This record gives sequence, C-alpha cells and structure tokens, in this order.
Amino acid sequence: MLLHAIPLRETTAGLILGLLIRSSRWPLAAIAVGFLLCGALAFMTGDRVLFQAGLWLLAHALCLFCSFVVHEISHVVCMRRFSGVTHIVVSTNSRRFSITPIGSLRGWQIAVTAVAGPGASCAIGAALVFLIPNSLLHLWFLFHAVFILPVFGDGRGLIEGIKYWSRPVALTAHARS
Repeated sequence: MLLHAIPLRETTAGLILGLLIRSSRWPLAAIAVGFLLCGALAFMTGDRVLFQAGLWLLAHALCLFCSFVVHEISHVVCMRRFSGVTHIVVSTNSRRFSITPIGSLRGWQIAVTAVAGPGASCAIGAALVFLIPNSLLHLWFLFHAVFILPVFGDGRGLIEGIKYWSRPVALTAHARS
C-alpha cells in the first residue's frame, strides 16, 4: 500500500484523480484491452452485438471508476470547508483507495465529511435514474450507500462524529486507518 501525505490546501481534484488512476491502472488497462478486443472482433466479423457488449463493458467500468472519484473528491471538498484539517493521507493500492484527514475537526464536521462522499455518489446515482433509467449505470453510484455501514471507514467516521458531536477530535492517519 502506498501512502501519500499531502497538505490539504494543495489537494486538487486533478491530484485525487491522478492518484486514483495510478492505483487502478491494471484494472483500467484490462477493461481497455477488453473493449479494444470486442471492438476489433466486431470490426472483423461485422457483429454489432459484440461492439455493443464492448461499449456496455466500457460504460459500466467508467461509471464504477467515476463513482469512486466523486466519492473521494467530495470528502476533500467537504474537508476544505472546515478549518482544522491540515493534511490528508491518501492510501492506495489496486484494491483500495482512501483518504484520511490529519488535524482536528468537531464531531459534527467528521459526520458531515463521512456522509459527503457516499452522499455525493448517491445523488449522482439518483440523477442517473431519471436521466437514463434503463441503463443500470446508476447502480454503481447508488452502491456507495453501503459505505455508511460501520464496517467501512465512512460508517466508523459517522459514528465517531455522532459520538463526539460538539467536541473537537484530533485526527491522525495512524488512528483512523
């Protein structure tokens, strides 16, 4: 697992996107190869269904990836709204991507930040339900609601935020990873 400590004021959506792409490069490469193979076979055989299958694979993979981009960037945007977080630690590997704040927040700010990531992804999923209802692309975004469960970091953050609602809480990467 790679850890990147980044000052919050230097954290941008592009930086988060770049780190997420780098940590997901092998699964993304496999999806790109699958799409290219479907496209090449469809071109050689004239089979439109095969090309549509490749497009389906690509669209769903991109929505899965984008749902995590929205989730993590929403956490960062929320943290930037509150003073107290000085740095974030980005933990990456091919199966996991997480952001841990370093600094101090009040309990209610921790709760809001914990809900911001899954909430933003779910909001986009809800919009997709109305925009393109039969595509099932919205499911990748709506799936982020499970991250509010206590077995995940966002769920633990929500519980911690509720527990210490009006008190300041010191946030360290070691204690929260």
